[in-house]
Amino acid sequence: MNDHFDNVATAFSRKALVYDAFDDININLQRMRRKVYDHFTRFAPAGGHVLELNAGTGLDASVLVQRGYRVHATDIAPGMLAKIEQK
Repeated sequence: MNDHFDNVATAFSRKALVYDAFDDININLQRMRRKVYDHFTRFAPAGGHVLELNAGTGLDASVLVQRGYRVHATDIAPGMLAKIEQK
């Protein structure tokens, strides 16, 4: 990778431990996420494959798995990937 990508990966890795907490306290973000999930599931049949780029800690991937999708979640930040692996 180049320095820019390394800097981004480092910055997001540092935030990985507290990243989900922002979603936990933000009611508007939770409502928007639910709308996206509902919209997505109306048009994509459960059981399908989903590739999530820039997945962060896997918040969205976890919900889609619960709704019956097979998800491959990726991220540039090793700290974020570690959180995905824990879920």
